[in-house]
Amino acid sequence: MSSINPVILFCAFRYALGRRTYVVGAVCEQIHQSWETLSESDRELFVKEILEYQNRFGNLGHECDARDWLSIVDRYNSER
Repeated sequence: MSSINPVILFCAFRYALGRRTYVVGAVCEQIHQSWETLSESDRELFVKEILEYQNRFGNLGHECDARDWLSIVDRYNSER
């Protein structure tokens, strides 16, 4: 399992959220790979910001981007 410093991961996440580029898939993949090493509060913050962005702007980018972002939300929710 690969992990990355959560601060660096959040920087990449905040850069990628709302962009329509391949980087969305790369960031989401890294979040999934690091999932087990992230704190509960880090996981909650990812989900909170994804949903806030979606509510504010009405979408999460291209359909493939939305699928990637929502896979994080789904993973979080499936653990509840």
